[in-house]
Amino acid sequence: MTLSFKIYAKLGRVQWYTGFVEKIIKSLEEEGTISKRDRMRLMVKASQIVKDKIGIYINTDGYEAIRPKKHTIRAPRRKRQIRVGDKLHLAIFNRSTSRLQFAPTLTCTHIDEIAIHWKIFPGQSRVVVLVNGRRLSTDEVRKLAINDGFDSTHDFFQWFNRDFKGYIIHWTKNADQLYEKRKPEANSRAAEV
Repeated sequence: MTLSFKIYAKLGRVQWYTGFVEKIIKSLEEEGTISKRDRMRLMVKASQIVKDKIGIYINTDGYEAIRPKKHTIRAPRRKRQIRVGDKLHLAIFNRSTSRLQFAPTLTCTHIDEIAIHWKIFPGQSRVVVLVNGRRLSTDEVRKLAINDGFDSTHDFFQWFNRDFKGYIIHWTKNADQLYEKRKPEANSRAAEV
């Protein structure tokens, strides 16, 4: 299955650079799926395609400080859903002549269900995030946002700015342990962000 990623995201009138390509490559390098040499080759190729297509280079400055993108959140597909064991082709500019698979073919290692519910009240709003039916704490929502390639929960909720139901698709090892069901601690507060 092809998973297409955006270079830029548009939220209303604001357009921002996602950095998803670098963040995914970083996650693959950190877990040993690719070598530093592979990383350099993939980054150069992706940067050239992006430069040719939209006129900018992928930013590799501060690569060491980039937080890895370990999964992607997707709405249900109309046809066949992605399953554990499926081959994943991560691409940019999908369905164009500039299409680039910027990572090696990966295997789906785990899938979680996710639901995001917005509660709007006069003058305020609250968000509840459920993974596999379990409500995440504020810290777990922050971890989810970072693992999905966002720099903050604010950016995450700018992207997921309405009720949403879908899937978290993982390609990393130990993915089943990221959002495993845990009994809430006695003094933990569930997330209403």
